[in-house]
Amino acid sequence: MQKYQKGLVDYGQDLWSIVKEGVSPDTEKSLHTVFAIGNGRIGIRGTISELPSGESQGIYMAGFYDRMTRAPIDISEWNRTDHYFSYPEKAVKERVEIYLVKCPDFLDMKWEIDGERVDFSTGKLVSFKRSLDMLRGVFICEAYWISPGGKEIKLIQKRFADMVRTNRVFVEYELEIKNYSGNVVVEAGINTYTSNKGDTYITNITGEPDVERLYNVVSKEGFNQNSVGILVEGKVDRQKAAFATALVCEGLTDDQYTTMVDDETTCVRMEVNLEKNAVLYVKRIAAFALSRIEADSMLAVKEAVASFNADLLNNARGESFKLWQKYWVDSDILIEGDQWNQVVLRHSIFSLLIAASKDDSGVSIPAKALTSEYYQGNVFWDTDIHMLPFYIFTQPHLAKNLVTYRYNLLDGARRKALSNGFKGAQYPWCTAISGAEECPLWLKWVTHQLHIIGDVAYAVQNYVDCTGDYEFYRKCAAEVLIETARFWISKAGEDGGTLTIRNAAGPDEGHVVCDNSAYVNNLAIYNLSLAQKAIEYLKENNAREWDEMATRIAISPEEEERIINYQDRIKVMRNSAGLYEQFEGYFKLRDEIISMNAPDSDSYLTQTVKQADVLMLLYLLPQLQDEGILKANWDYYEPRTLHSSSLSFGVHSILAAQLGLKEKAKYYMEKSLGVDLNDINGNADKGAHMAAHGMNWSLVVNGLAGCLPGKEQFIINPCLPEKWRRMKFRLKWKGAVFTVDIEGKRISVTNMSLAGANLQLSIQGKKYVIHPGETICN
Repeated sequence: MQKYQKGLVDYGQDLWSIVKEGVSPDTEKSLHTVFAIGNGRIGIRGTISELPSGESQGIYMAGFYDRMTRAPIDISEWNRTDHYFSYPEKAVKERVEIYLVKCPDFLDMKWEIDGERVDFSTGKLVSFKRSLDMLRGVFICEAYWISPGGKEIKLIQKRFADMVRTNRVFVEYELEIKNYSGNVVVEAGINTYTSNKGDTYITNITGEPDVERLYNVVSKEGFNQNSVGILVEGKVDRQKAAFATALVCEGLTDDQYTTMVDDETTCVRMEVNLEKNAVLYVKRIAAFALSRIEADSMLAVKEAVASFNADLLNNARGESFKLWQKYWVDSDILIEGDQWNQVVLRHSIFSLLIAASKDDSGVSIPAKALTSEYYQGNVFWDTDIHMLPFYIFTQPHLAKNLVTYRYNLLDGARRKALSNGFKGAQYPWCTAISGAEECPLWLKWVTHQLHIIGDVAYAVQNYVDCTGDYEFYRKCAAEVLIETARFWISKAGEDGGTLTIRNAAGPDEGHVVCDNSAYVNNLAIYNLSLAQKAIEYLKENNAREWDEMATRIAISPEEEERIINYQDRIKVMRNSAGLYEQFEGYFKLRDEIISMNAPDSDSYLTQTVKQADVLMLLYLLPQLQDEGILKANWDYYEPRTLHSSSLSFGVHSILAAQLGLKEKAKYYMEKSLGVDLNDINGNADKGAHMAAHGMNWSLVVNGLAGCLPGKEQFIINPCLPEKWRRMKFRLKWKGAVFTVDIEGKRISVTNMSLAGANLQLSIQGKKYVIHPGETICN
């Protein structure tokens, strides 16, 4: 076993597992995040019933949202900073906010040995080891415990979410009494006393969060001797969800199981006498369903747990592990020479692989995925800009679901634009499944964080460019690009011959009230250019489809002209020295860097940058920069950036690598990679930092390996840390599937025969065309 002193966890010698020995009261909630498992439809935090975890327990189902009524906020003691970020007149009103529902705990488990409850918070926990097998997606917990009455037991449990039939979770238990023979009672239940915390992003304004169960129990049922189920309904939106569980134990007959269903309990109970040193093997299935997918949710879970036995579990495990193997073949990045960062990077990739829905484009990935209800379980720009590239280049079928989600919610974006007096599509700052704005309406992010509109346009075009999916382009992406472009046209205002975009902030949330953000304006220009190309493409290649779309969205010839003409008129905010002003008036602010978290901080009056903003722009749109422009903006903005958001470290690492700043690239790489497993910001307890996990893949592949998609060629120009002897990974781009193997100064690329497309490649400036089945080595 290797040990890394700075991290929350250790890691296994196979470099595919993270491990934690013992209980750490100060970091337990964070450990529950990093040991989470899932399959894109369900997320389960790394807690166990035998070690009470209270509010840190959490099971979340994709698309299961409901609403909580929040009391008016007392603004009598607000300072000027609070007012800067808010609309006080809206804060003083009662409001209803959406939340990802904390589901009933369908893995609740109770053990009794001759009347003594197995509770690791009592007695003596001699040894306790948790591990996450990332290669197979299994959470394992092994404990040796002495009860208050002196009974010694060994309990092992292994949990995995089915990757193939994603409505199922399985657990295997092994119980051994070491020094005693006695009666063992097992109750596998569904705990319906789970509540959401009313977390909002600005906790210093809202104070202590409310706590509320967001569902009502509609019905409970014992299906047969060894399975039970419940049906619940959201309190406000009335969406129904069902949960079921079944239990089997080797050697037991049907009449040795009983179901207990009443107002307080829903469980399967079994009782057996166990001899000293004998092992009791218990297997469990849990199933779940949501009415937006399964109309009769209760029937769906009943069928899922019917006829449960050991063979069914073994088959599910085999199929699930096989799919994990396939995912890792496409997604793994091999690093030789840096074991800790190898493990940490694999944890980021694992977190991404369990976050994306495999078959439901009606949901996306919340900021914390399915590991927490923090940020209310909403979807932000994090998914489109920070996570999507990983899926595009390794799992494009998952990427398609994510961009289709944005297309599916286009009507919601249209409604928001219309309600604010604009045309086209105004994507909400954060949303869930309805497409409506779900950000608390008293926050100015609702009205000012408009860069999300350009981010969505960028993301759908990025998907098309890298996959060549022109069917999606014609049927979905083009309409998104055109409707978002129409928003910018209606938003932009005349100013002495130029066009300005006012009250629109870039990524730096510390300056939410600003005009002519360099990020927003330049992304809007890019958005307009993409819309122009989409219209031209459709007119040339699919005139009938264009006519149908133009009629449906009622776009006029005058608007088409403005899409073309506005591109050269919007302020770009770059001076003669190539330096972009973050927004109008930024250079006139006090040139000092202060904490945003200090009481009554006036950081918004300074040049303090919360997170990468102008530098994020130059990363996304490299056509705006050459080496001199990038260096000038790096020199100006890098020392002014606080990195108060985990979104910031990764892009800094990538740009540092592009500038040849190896030490800076390594420094920011360590920061980004360690956001969860090192708990860099001390908030891993609030859920996985999914944007950072996405950027961790990008900073390694795009930054350190220098692998970037160009217009015609795929570019490779590595800048590996000295410690890294070798790096190898697989990518998918424009129909080609290829491996990149970097070892010292040697770069080997193999265009695999399974895809069949030629690969246009540029390695350190030298151009190649690699045919399927061929390998080149520079």
